[in-house]
Amino acid sequence: ENEILLLTHKGGNGISLIDSQPARILSILGKSKKVRIAATPYQFSVEGRTPEDLALIGSQLSAGMEDNEDAPPCLYTFFKERELCEHVSPLARRASNRAATKGISGLCIGFGLIRFRETSLDEYRYGPAILLPVKMIKCHESNQFYITSAGEEPLYHEGLLEKMERLFGIRPQGLPPLWGTKAADVIPAALKQMEAAFSLCASVTMYQGACLGIFAWDDMKMLSLLHPAALRAHPVTAGLITKKFPQTQTTDFHPPAVSLLPMDGKQREGFDAALMHPISLIEGEEGSGKTRVAENLIFHLMASGKRVLYAAGSHYAMNDLYARLKNLGLEESIFAFGEQSEGVVPSFPLSEEGDPKTEPPLHILLSDITKLKKELDAYYYALKKVQLFGFSFNRALQEYERCRHAKAVPFTPLELSGLYKKEFAARFDMAATLFCCGKACGEPYNNPLRYVKALTCSPYDLRRVPLMLTDALSHYDHFTTFIDSLCRTLHIEEIPSTPTSVNSLFTFVRQLASNHMSMVKTFLAYPGWKEQEDALSASLQSAMDALELREELSLMFEDDVYTLPIMQMQYDWQTSEELPFFKKKAVRRTILDALHLASKDIFDCRKCQIDAVLNRLAEYTQHLQRANESFPLLMNLFHFTEAGLDELPSDTIKQLYAAVNVCIDYRSRVSANRELAAVANALPDSPSHLVDELSQAEDAYKTWLDLVNTLASLLHIDFAPYEKTADKPFLRRMDILLETQRGVESLPQWCLWLTARDQAIKMGLGKVVSLYENNPVTAEEMEASFIKGFFEAACRSISITEDALKDFDPAVYLQKVQHLKKLEKTYREQSVLAFCSAHANICASFHREHLRSSPQYARCLESNGKMNGMKLYASLPHAANARFPCVLACHASLLRQVCDKPNFWNFDYVILDDAHLIPSHTACALTMLGDRAVVLSSRTAVHHHGGISRPYAEDSHLVSPRQEEIQSLYAVLRPVCPVRTVLTENYTSPGRMHAILSSLTSPIPSKPLLPAPTPVDFRDVVHVVVTGGHCDENDVNVTEARWIAQTIFTMAKECVQHPETFSVGVFTMHARQQRCIEQHLSRLMMEKPDIASVLEQASEPLYISALPSAVYMPRDHILFSPVFTLESQSGTLPRRAVLSMPDGETRLAMMRTSVKKQLTVITSFAPEDLILCPTLQDG
Repeated sequence: ENEILLLTHKGGNGISLIDSQPARILSILGKSKKVRIAATPYQFSVEGRTPEDLALIGSQLSAGMEDNEDAPPCLYTFFKERELCEHVSPLARRASNRAATKGISGLCIGFGLIRFRETSLDEYRYGPAILLPVKMIKCHESNQFYITSAGEEPLYHEGLLEKMERLFGIRPQGLPPLWGTKAADVIPAALKQMEAAFSLCASVTMYQGACLGIFAWDDMKMLSLLHPAALRAHPVTAGLITKKFPQTQTTDFHPPAVSLLPMDGKQREGFDAALMHPISLIEGEEGSGKTRVAENLIFHLMASGKRVLYAAGSHYAMNDLYARLKNLGLEESIFAFGEQSEGVVPSFPLSEEGDPKTEPPLHILLSDITKLKKELDAYYYALKKVQLFGFSFNRALQEYERCRHAKAVPFTPLELSGLYKKEFAARFDMAATLFCCGKACGEPYNNPLRYVKALTCSPYDLRRVPLMLTDALSHYDHFTTFIDSLCRTLHIEEIPSTPTSVNSLFTFVRQLASNHMSMVKTFLAYPGWKEQEDALSASLQSAMDALELREELSLMFEDDVYTLPIMQMQYDWQTSEELPFFKKKAVRRTILDALHLASKDIFDCRKCQIDAVLNRLAEYTQHLQRANESFPLLMNLFHFTEAGLDELPSDTIKQLYAAVNVCIDYRSRVSANRELAAVANALPDSPSHLVDELSQAEDAYKTWLDLVNTLASLLHIDFAPYEKTADKPFLRRMDILLETQRGVESLPQWCLWLTARDQAIKMGLGKVVSLYENNPVTAEEMEASFIKGFFEAACRSISITEDALKDFDPAVYLQKVQHLKKLEKTYREQSVLAFCSAHANICASFHREHLRSSPQYARCLESNGKMNGMKLYASLPHAANARFPCVLACHASLLRQVCDKPNFWNFDYVILDDAHLIPSHTACALTMLGDRAVVLSSRTAVHHHGGISRPYAEDSHLVSPRQEEIQSLYAVLRPVCPVRTVLTENYTSPGRMHAILSSLTSPIPSKPLLPAPTPVDFRDVVHVVVTGGHCDENDVNVTEARWIAQTIFTMAKECVQHPETFSVGVFTMHARQQRCIEQHLSRLMMEKPDIASVLEQASEPLYISALPSAVYMPRDHILFSPVFTLESQSGTLPRRAVLSMPDGETRLAMMRTSVKKQLTVITSFAPEDLILCPTLQDG
């Protein structure tokens, strides 16, 4: 209580910093406390050390942190930057809490760009932690961490420099040396140094697929922050990556002499124009020879020693091109990625070491079918581990690499269950830490919701926690410590023994709840709670406001969205007949309900019943305990063939009988019992007592299950055993769900379609019956609904950005299906991948889910060996940038990832083929990757942004924002494009466009091709405020609301002298955000009555208006500009407007806004996204 340990290490500047500024530190810690400075025994100086030494230190640190209780407490690292990264602060708390678990009540050293000011050290204090700048560099090869204080510089170690240069093709430049600096000079110099290091880390991270560690170990944040879109959107990263790497020289490329393909006059014009002008546009219908022009350009440019990026909107064009280049013997000069048709592109697996010298030419990352399936499986399980068990991304990556090299599907159900138990125990450790540290730190961190929520980071339903605990507890001693500390923290008098049984666990839960009604009230304040308790609702509302749980939750548990949505669904596995209590309330059952119902005022009336049940349960505890021990055997049983079973010794079979009692799934358990009984009877000398014991075990289990069900109904929890995803096919789980009417009601629409779809396939894709209203729907409608829903879910599960969702349109998808049918290939024979040319990412997730569940999809995979988008991360080695003069790419999602790495690529020429099939913002970004760009496009084509576009006409007006978005590619190209070549002349059919004729000599037509979006007049824009987080129909962005309230407050402040001049309107996306803004504003106004009076005296009253729902179209459509809409509705806007919008829509609104008002846009998009808006490039 009275002593604080400041932990640093020998030989570092940390101690000198503390020595030189004890007054500052004491003023923060409080005068009454003693400060003890301790140094770890590790000597961190890097002078004279080899990278191997440093690697050893890193491993010692890791070991000390994770396993070795005797090792000194270690440094946890995380990234924190106060002004820009509010949302990272939970990492600080977590790191601090982890430190406290290890018995440090002192200092947790953080890594980051921390700006120290005299007054602000306190801002960096979280509980027992004060953060000092420390840098962490992670070496890609060894997966070890080099940790130094700000005063030491491992990057200067020559061996490491060379290693980094060899790995990444870049050499860190311009890092200021810090040797021998005084403590007072450390901070500013360290900041510079860290910026350089951080920019290096950020750049390399985005290309490598492995992270130079910047963020907390053992944290699911890793997953989200490694996603390129997330990295790109990260404000600090964005600010630091500003200039391209120096041009890399292509080595050992001797272009063969190639003769160009014959071209007609128009094609020659386009070819010449492309070589003469910085950007040129070549248009023409299908078959008009656009790809031929592109091919000739590539041949010519490669022969001239230029680097070319060929980005195709469809893989058909790319396949033809690849085949041509291959025939010309150019294949060794090409790096291609994207989906390929069968048989065109050869397979070149990566070498085990991935060393560019020994690796065969990397034409394309396709594998033969078996290898592809293995890799898919390996990646699938590695990904599952990340999502389900909270593994750090690096660990999952290591596992994946290990599995890939082992060439085997990595995890048996047995291993999975072991991993699961280990991770679950670790989560409990974290939960306990959060709770205990929170208590020590005072409000608002002793929020019990933290504890419960920490458990639910696991995607399994909370109501299954007790059962999973009984499974996991016997394996972990430290659970005792957790229970003890938790009980001490909660002042529970009687500390139960380690709950290795159901009985003592419930005793613990009962004590927990009955002593802490206040805790229950906090639980009830969770905003997702349905207002069931009228009496409590008023106080709950105030509690919610006071604790601002919403904000806390959104900050603390952002990573929940990266969990597979399929696993997040809340299931009730028992039918309503078995648990009559469920009929009364159909809300989600969670442990919150249990704690609520077991709380003191409600608990007493049920106490006798529960005690009776618990006592009888205790009788079965020993039996279950014994069965638990043979659990691994049971898991193995599923892998034995029947023949294998016959050869087992009878003792093993006896153990298996006992193991049946802890089978995870109810149905598996019953069927396993019957199978074993059959086997036992079939054994030649089967002792009869085995069969008897089996039936007794079955009876015991049934009795046990009845008791648990009784208890569940009393406690309002469903303790049904959870089911392992790896063991059961997806569709089978759906079938189980659909067996109960309640299950049907709780399922989202797309799950129902999934099952209906399976039935439809059986019925020959005819009419199917909707599971809801028995309305017949066509197979096409059903397919579209299913695909759309599944895609959205899959996108959420693998962190695909909103823009990717916009790209997906079921209508287009179905059109492609129809097109394939016309090509006389039936739907069943075609891989989903074959007709999703622009959506490699859905294909990946779609495929993984169906690979196991549907034979026709498995056949598809066999007939079409395809690469999927998920493998791109592993397939973009830095070496490709230097080694290949020509890079071929296709698919919107893959091209998008190319755009996300603008500093990585440098080309002399960028050729966009079928540009109409590439989303316009991606196409615009691609044109900026090279010194010159050539765009080949058809004028009448499906555009992926908004479904099927209307044909472009010279006199077309802006009929809809959809069309305007489609046109933006041309809006970008028109002002800078000196020449347009149209290959096809004289369109005759009425549905086609008039030819836009121009050539090298004729001037650009005076009538513009399309009206350009009105650019924003930046003199009218007061400022753009960028906040973190998202804002959608179901959530409130508290940070954003607070900014908006503050902005209005500031505007009112300016009008104190002349209140009549105050005229402000706020337009937001939905009513809940509106209410949140009003709450924050009223709070501010209460503090400053003089400013509040401005609002009363204003000539026009302040209005905060949520846009009508008709305006807020679903996220996969482009939003009408709110400014236009409001102008047309009311005719006028206030003199100053504040807009609160979701990210993507804001930039479109800004592109189109021509309102002569002072406009404040408060939004949550990353600032560099604006670069993609043509009208804002120079703004």
